Amino acid sequence: MKAPVEEIYSEDYFNYLHDRSPIRKAIRRVYLNDIRKYCIGKTIDFGCGVGELLKILPANSIGFEVNKVVVEFCKKNGLNVNLYVPEEDNYNFQMIQAGQYQTFTMNHVLEHLERSSEVITKIFNSCHRLNIIRIVFTVPGHKGYKSDATHETFINMDYLNKTGICDNKYYQLKLNKYFPVNSESFSKIFTHNELRLVFDKRK
Repeated sequence: MKAPVEEIYSEDYFNYLHDRSPIRKAIRRVYLNDIRKYCIGKTIDFGCGVGELLKILPANSIGFEVNKVVVEFCKKNGLNVNLYVPEEDNYNFQMIQAGQYQTFTMNHVLEHLERSSEVITKIFNSCHRLNIIRIVFTVPGHKGYKSDATHETFINMDYLNKTGICDNKYYQLKLNKYFPVNSESFSKIFTHNELRLVFDKRK
């Protein structure tokens, strides 16, 4: 089922990201800290939401977000977050100079896209141009994917192999790991067992 584009640009989307209970925020911090350990140096956080991960990334990291309300909230809280329109820039990140950042991360974004493999390839090309040495993707597992009607593409190792992502000439897959339990089978019964995909630049 295709989600209305307006949803990710609405104020309701901001409220969903921001108005979490203290318990949910504490649990989310555990997940974010796990992502953080894979980030090397200054990082581009694409689809950064209200900046929860960006806050714990290395100094001078930057966030990109498609929702204007979310961007304004982040800026008011002192975070370096910029409005980004993929339809205009086509994931080229023309506003960034080569060598500025070492890691690119995109968390729980790819599953919302219809042509995720094409977007991943564009990101690989742009990150190569920008001399980024590591790319970290996080996507939901089986049950997590099915739990949200706005999800468009299910991504696991079968998908990566089928679409040729693992054969990219610029980046190679270094890690595919489920969190908090490293088991794809467990992701079929636990909604929040998510998949980390870490790609490093080929030498």
